[in-house]
Amino acid sequence: MSFKTGDLVVVMGVKSESDGQSVCKQSLATVIEVGKYDLFATLQTSPSAYKSTVFRVSKNLCTKVVSSELSREINLKEPKIGDLVLSVTQNFSSEKIEKKSGILKEIKHLAWQFKYAKILIGNKYEEVPYNSLIVLEE
Repeated sequence: MSFKTGDLVVVMGVKSESDGQSVCKQSLATVIEVGKYDLFATLQTSPSAYKSTVFRVSKNLCTKVVSSELSREINLKEPKIGDLVLSVTQNFSSEKIEKKSGILKEIKHLAWQFKYAKILIGNKYEEVPYNSLIVLEE
């Protein structure tokens, strides 16, 4: 794969833990300079970050992000009442991910509240954040 200055890449890495387990990690980076085998890149950081650090990485650990796929606007599919939906939420204190699937029965959007949805799971209703939903089947 060929790289050039300014390319957006996904950089792969491995984190080895004390119990012998290895965990794959990925980060977005911008290519600063290109060599024959390696790149200099800087991590994509949030606007609030103070500065980003330049680092050297093997081209073999990088995958170029094709920006032409990102340049056109693609909107999220908004679930409608009657759709089979999946809700995925995360509890920030425990980092536990909770998944619920059911039929979307009600959408509650009051100006002074977040948008919520009521889904039917089996024979009981559950209220979930509307932005936690994706459509499984229309």
